[in-house]
Amino acid sequence: MPASLNIKKLDVQKTLANSWEYCLKNYRTMSLFTLGHLAFFVAFEVMHRWKSPLFIPWLVLYYIFNVSFYRFYFNKKPYFALKASAHSLIPSTKIIFITILLLFILLFLPFIPLFLSNNIELLDKYTSLLDAGIDKSKSIDLATNLIMIFISPIILFQPFMAWIASIMERSPLLKTAFQKTRGNYWPFVLLSLIMNLPYMLYSQIEFYFHIHTYIALLLNSPLIVYFSVILGECYKFFYLENDEA
Repeated sequence: MPASLNIKKLDVQKTLANSWEYCLKNYRTMSLFTLGHLAFFVAFEVMHRWKSPLFIPWLVLYYIFNVSFYRFYFNKKPYFALKASAHSLIPSTKIIFITILLLFILLFLPFIPLFLSNNIELLDKYTSLLDAGIDKSKSIDLATNLIMIFISPIILFQPFMAWIASIMERSPLLKTAFQKTRGNYWPFVLLSLIMNLPYMLYSQIEFYFHIHTYIALLLNSPLIVYFSVILGECYKFFYLENDEA
């Protein structure tokens, strides 16, 4: 059988609908997870973010909290499992490495012309253009968000499938995740766009109306839960429907 016939195409509309239906059916538990996220976010702000000596303990607890969410979502008992959390560190570390590497490349790209010319006058003009662009930080943020959307299948969705697989004590290999999700670049891009729209919209509103940080955290918490369910639905579609490793 040709390999193309084995490609499973993700239905974005169905994925969003199933995720929403799950949240409604389990609204009590999802509300508790929403409050959990809110509590972690507020604690993060109160302790002055990563500058605090409590940041590492906070990060560990928040990581275990997210692992517990997916173990609950897939009814994988025990929900609180330190072994599964430790096992999932391998793909999560890869996700962080890939993301940082791509971000570094994106940040470095505008400066490449500076190394390709010896024309001082031209370089001065280009540097001025860079300074002007950096000053318009909101435009830079918007452009960065759009770029991240188009590379999200590589740095988010496919690595995240491997991470959830490790939580479920299945193959945590990125190669497996790429094989199972091949042919779904555009569905992932569309999902990423939908998931990023609220944050892009909020960024613009915050810029013009100066919304308080804690209001942002309140709005962000249920979105995080819903988007986590969406990723769970993606994993279910690619990994569990045929009950493969």
